[in-house]
Amino acid sequence: MVKEKLKYDLLVIGSGAAGFYAAREAARAGLKTAVVEKAEFGGTSFYWGSLPVKMIADKIKAYQKAVGLFSNLNAEPKIEDFLLQASDFKKIETKIKTDLTKAGADIFYGEGHFNSKQEFELAEKIIKAEQLMLATGSKVKTGSNFNLDGKYIISHKEAVTLKELPESILIVGMNIEGAEFASIFSFLGVKVYILDQEASLLPGIDQDLTELLQRELEKNGVELMASTLLKNTEITEIEAKKMVRAELESVSEKGENKSLVVDKILFTAGREANFPAGIENLELDFKAQQLKVNQKLQTSKPNVYALGDLNSRFGIASTAISDALIAVNNLKQKKVFKNKLNSDQQEPLLEFKSAAEQIIPLNIFTIPEIGGLGLSESQLKSKNIEYQIQKYYFKDCWRSLNSSDPGFVKIMLAEDGDQVLGIYLVGNELSEIISSLSLAGQNLQLKQLLENIYVHPTRSEILREAALLQLPGTKSLTGN
Repeated sequence: MVKEKLKYDLLVIGSGAAGFYAAREAARAGLKTAVVEKAEFGGTSFYWGSLPVKMIADKIKAYQKAVGLFSNLNAEPKIEDFLLQASDFKKIETKIKTDLTKAGADIFYGEGHFNSKQEFELAEKIIKAEQLMLATGSKVKTGSNFNLDGKYIISHKEAVTLKELPESILIVGMNIEGAEFASIFSFLGVKVYILDQEASLLPGIDQDLTELLQRELEKNGVELMASTLLKNTEITEIEAKKMVRAELESVSEKGENKSLVVDKILFTAGREANFPAGIENLELDFKAQQLKVNQKLQTSKPNVYALGDLNSRFGIASTAISDALIAVNNLKQKKVFKNKLNSDQQEPLLEFKSAAEQIIPLNIFTIPEIGGLGLSESQLKSKNIEYQIQKYYFKDCWRSLNSSDPGFVKIMLAEDGDQVLGIYLVGNELSEIISSLSLAGQNLQLKQLLENIYVHPTRSEILREAALLQLPGTKSLTGN
C-alpha cells in the first residue's frame, strides 16, 4: 500500500501540556500545523495526572468547606461522587480537540515513528515537516525489580480512573505526587501507607510547612514510613482475595525490615523521558538521558525542538507550557515563515523569558496545600544567608474568620528587611495567591507587598498583614 504523503510547516508529537500549547499557538499564528497523539489527548498533565488529581482534590475541599460552614450539614457523600467519571475525561479531551481544531491544527491518531530526519510515518500516512516539536512527556520509572501491571501495581494513570476504591494502598514516594494521592485516598477512607528512602515527607520543603500536612494525613490514618525502601513484591491470596505482599527494608540504623500486604501499590517515586519511536533517525545530541537544548528549546538540530520532560529542565506542566510558548515564538521569527503568519503575528514579536530566567512558583495540591516561590527557609540556612522572617496566620485574616484553616504565610526578607527572598504558605486555596505573586518577578520588595491594592476581602490580604509586621515598632497581635 502506498502511503499518503502530507507536508506541514510544523509537526508536533504529543498532546500533553507542551504539545497542546505548541500546536494550538502555532496554528493560531497561521503556520500549517499537524499534531500526532498515540493515546488519549491531554497526556499526563491534562488527562492522566496533574489536572485529574486536582479535580478530585477540588471536590474533597469543596465538601470540607461546606461541612465547616454549615454545622447542620448531615448529608453523607457517596464515594463515587468524589471519583472522576467518564464525562469528566470527555470534557478534557473535548476541550483539547476543540481548541486545536478551531486554531486550524490537523489532528492525527496512532502509533508512528520517524523514518528520517523530517518524516514521521503513521499506519496510512507519512507526515513531512520543516520544523519538529517533540513533546512526548514522560512515564513512570519503577526500577528494575518492579513492573506495572495496571491492576495490583499501578501508576497515576490507573489511580485517577479507579471505579472502586481499594481497602488499602502502599504509595511509593513521599514526593509531591505521592503526598497528593495520600491526601485524596486517606480522605476517601482508604488505609494508606506511604514510604520513601528519604528521611521526611516532601524532602526539601520546610518542616513547619509539612508538619500541618503530616498532622492531617496521620489524622486520616496514613502511616508514613520514612527511610524505607521497597525491596520486593509478590501477588498473594488471602481469604480468596488477591493482594500484594510488599517486602520493606529500613535504611535507618534503628529501623526494622518488615512485610506489608495491601490491595494495590502506587508508584510515584520517579519518571523518565518517553521518546518517540525512531528518534535515533533525527541524530540529536543527548545529555544524561535527555535531549540537549539551548535557551530557545532547540536541540542540536535547529529545526527540532524538545519540550517539557524531554529536556529535563524542570519536569512540571507549568514550565512545559512555557517551553511551548518560547519555541513557537522563536518559530515565528524565522524568515522562512514570515509570509505565512497571520497579519497580527508579524514582527515585532515579544521576547519571552525562559523558565530558567524566572522564579518558578510551587503549589502542592495536598489537603492542606503547600506553596510559595523564591528561597525557602531551609535553603537560606544551607546557603548561610542572613534573613528576617515574618509570619501571619489565615485564621486572623478577614476572609478566613469563619474558617478552621490552621495555615499561615511566612515571608523571608534580606537582612536589611527590604528585599523579599522567599514567600511560602500552607493552608487552603493557595494557588491563585502564588500565581499572582510570580508576576512580580525576581526583585520583589517589601514595599510592593505593602503598597499593593488588594481586593478586599480576600485571602491574598495575608501578604499585606505579614508585611506590615516588618515595619519598625510594629507589635504582633496574633499567635498560633
